[in-house]
Parts: sequence; structure tokens; C-alpha cells
Amino acid sequence: MRWSLRNTLLAILLPLTLATVSMSAARIADLITLQRDIEGLRSSAFRSIYAERYARYLQALLKESFDHVVGRRDGPEALTAARAGIADTLERLRPFVQSERGDRAFVSTLTARTLDNWEQTQAQIDLHIERAIAAGKKSDHARARRLLMDDLEVLARARIFSSIDLTIQREQELLEEYRVRVSRATESWLAKSAGASDVREHLLPAVYETILAERFLRSVYADFRAFTHHVIGGRPLAASHGVAASQTMSQLSRLQPKAAEADAELGAHPAGEPAASYELVRDAYARTLSLPPASRSSNGLAVARRLDEVFEQSLLPHTNAIIWTHEESIEREMDRVGRLVRRIVSFTAVIAMIAILIALASPY
Repeated sequence: MRWSLRNTLLAILLPLTLATVSMSAARIADLITLQRDIEGLRSSAFRSIYAERYARYLQALLKESFDHVVGRRDGPEALTAARAGIADTLERLRPFVQSERGDRAFVSTLTARTLDNWEQTQAQIDLHIERAIAAGKKSDHARARRLLMDDLEVLARARIFSSIDLTIQREQELLEEYRVRVSRATESWLAKSAGASDVREHLLPAVYETILAERFLRSVYADFRAFTHHVIGGRPLAASHGVAASQTMSQLSRLQPKAAEADAELGAHPAGEPAASYELVRDAYARTLSLPPASRSSNGLAVARRLDEVFEQSLLPHTNAIIWTHEESIEREMDRVGRLVRRIVSFTAVIAMIAILIALASPY
């Protein structure tokens, strides 16, 4: 009877043990993949954010250099601030330039060599700006404006902006792939109360909102500079002037309700505040461009000064509030979900070890 009972227990215990160990191993493998995807999502998100930010600061540098040369800025403080922003962004970007995955499908186009090329071109841009400032001091305004309005534009577009655009396009593909994988995995493996809903409803919208906010500011700087060039130098505005910023703000406004409650808790300005400020900017553009060409230049300079105040006092700080708050939130949420996944992996491994110990302790 005793032998029969032991055999019966073994017949039940061994398959259960094997099934538990097998399921635990599969679960651990899936969770480790999820952990890698979360880290990939983090890296791709911040590569996207910082690439957009670098483009934004570079646009700011081009704008401020022109403002300085034409006399709308008395000192070089704004130029110095833009250069500091560029240096800080490149420093933040560098740790994320290496892809975590060996799979070709998950390789970013942004590499250390890309950053080196950007920095080399940045040095050429700085030299270009200094030459323009020197020409302006010598009252050679025609040369200064040509350096800033034509030569510098070609240099920045050909050497940096085109590279950034390609990089961001690739990062968008990676980000979407990671978004799908992480969303599916968290729905499968994490209970709603354990964080899956936060990933879907807060973390991922915060990533996209931050990227869009950076892109919006980048477009606003580019439009502002093009507008100023137009009213001073008579260069025609592109038909696409203002389109990118308007489209991005529209995307921000559609995305905002998904994270409005979290924004209120975190203290970020809602996207409605930058949207209201940007409407003032658009109206000012439209009123100025509707004037006869003869009166457009003097009125345009006055409008540019007022727009600068709107930008510096309202549009920029409100949008930056969204960006900086979300950046901190993304890091915090990524770490929280990562810790949760690691705890589940540890718990699953303990269950598997207990099952193995029970099997080893059985009376064979």
C-alpha cells in the first residue's frame, strides 16, 4: 500500500513539477524579452527626444545669431544659451547611441560617428556665425546677411538637419515597434493593477507628447527665422511656412486628453496653453504678410519684436514645462515597470526552484 501510494504521488508530482518548471522557464524567457524591450523603448524614446531637442537648439542658434547681427539682440547671451543647450543635449544623447539589440531590425541609425559628424559641423557653424558677427560690426551688412541667410542655411540643412530628419524617421519606426511589443507584453504578463494600464495610458502617451512638443518648438523657431528673413531681406516664404508647427500642435492637442489627468498631478502645463500662444503668433504672421510689400519690412520688425516676447514669455516656458515634466515622468515610469518585471522574474524563478526541490525531496 505504501509503495502504491508513493508511486501514485510520483505519478502526480513529477508531471506537475516538469510542467511548473517548463512554464516558469517560458515565462522567465518572455519576461526577460519584455525587460529588453522596455530598455529598448527607453533608449529609442530618448534618442528621439534628444535628436528633436538638438534640432530645436540648432534652430534657436540660427535665429539668435541673425537677431544679434541685425541688432534685435544687444548682447550674445541668447547665442551662448543656445550653444549651451546644444552641448547639454549632445551629452545627454551620447549614452543612448548604441542599440541594445543585435537584431538588424532593432539597430538605430544614430551612432557615435553620427554625433562626431554633427559636432564637427557644429564647429563650422559657430565659425560661420562669428564671421557674420564680425562682418556686421564692420557695417558689411550685405555679407553678414548672406552668411546667415544663405550660406549658413545651406550648411546646416545639408550637413545636420537632413541627417537629423533621417535619424528621427528611423527612431519613429523603432519606437512604434517597441510600443507594440511592450504594450502586448504588459497586457499579457502584468495585471492591470500592476502597471499595464499605466504603460498604455500614461507612459507611452508621455513619450509621444514629449517628442511632439520638441518638434513643435523646433518648427516654431524655423518659422520665426524664416519670417524675419522675409521681412528684412525680402526672401519669399515657402508655401509650407507654418504648416509643420500647426500640424504638430494639432497632434499635441489630440494626444493631450489621454494624459491630462497625469499632467495635472505632475504640474505640467496642458497643451492648450501653448496652443493659445501659438494662435497669437499665427495671427501676427498673417496680419504682417497681408500688408503691402513697401510697409512690410518696418512693420515686420516691430511684429518680430512682439512675437519674440510672446515666444519667450509664454510659448517657450509652457511647452518646456510639458517637456521637462514628461522627461522626468518617463524615466520614473520606465524604472518602475522595469522593477516590476524583475520582481515577477524573481518570483517565477523561486516557484520553479521550489518545484525542483520538492521533486528532489520526493521518495524515489
